[in-house]
Amino acid sequence: GFTSGAGFPYMGNNGFGINNVLGNPDLKPERVTGKEIGADLRFFLGRLNIDFTYYNQLTTDILVLRPLAATSGFQYMRANSGEMVNKGVELIVSGDPVKTSTFGWNISLNWAKNNNEVLRLAEGVDEISLESGFSDIGSYAIVGDAYGAFYGTKWIRDDNDNLVINPATGLPYRDPLEANIGNPFPKWMGGLRNTFTFKGLELTALLDVREGQSVWCGTIARLHRLGRTEQSADRERMYVIPGVLATGTDDDGNPIAG
Repeated sequence: GFTSGAGFPYMGNNGFGINNVLGNPDLKPERVTGKEIGADLRFFLGRLNIDFTYYNQLTTDILVLRPLAATSGFQYMRANSGEMVNKGVELIVSGDPVKTSTFGWNISLNWAKNNNEVLRLAEGVDEISLESGFSDIGSYAIVGDAYGAFYGTKWIRDDNDNLVINPATGLPYRDPLEANIGNPFPKWMGGLRNTFTFKGLELTALLDVREGQSVWCGTIARLHRLGRTEQSADRERMYVIPGVLATGTDDDGNPIAG
């Protein structure tokens, strides 16, 4: 989609190609088993309500695209691979501070936290790419990380988390190893809803919060690349990237912060 080169089929002719994903007649359905405990408490004739739940769920036989050696003629195979766990809590507190024959005010607060972790993948496999649409960042299932964790390029930093700058170019050094750069799951989610009723009319307002969630927008990345964003238009000035200059490299070629 980013070039004007030849595509397939060529010149609008019909064409057939083998899918790069190998089918699997032995697929099984994913299964989720878990334990849950909770409480539903009501006070003052229902004017104050508390609903609490704790859960621990294990997902087995996860359906993924497992990588294959390209010499097989395929790149991936659909397979059941591994296990992951979800543990979390959910809390809802609601009540009616005001309740008359003509006017009512109901307020509801909800809060939830979920911890996700990949426990196991296929034998001999520590990571599986979950998407292949982009090359500069990826979403992976990696043992010990959250399902769908973002992995990509990071900058080299010193012990105080400062960027290490190449004195020859003025640009930061790129870390040769990719690393975890984000978790797609929020640290917690919450919401606050107020509902007012008056003689059959109802007005409601909702505040929804997702805290600590990492999101990557491929559209913005491509617009940056093509120079179509406001940020990419700021190119006619000199500026200094804050950090520390490298004074050289060690025996392994890694920059030494100065």
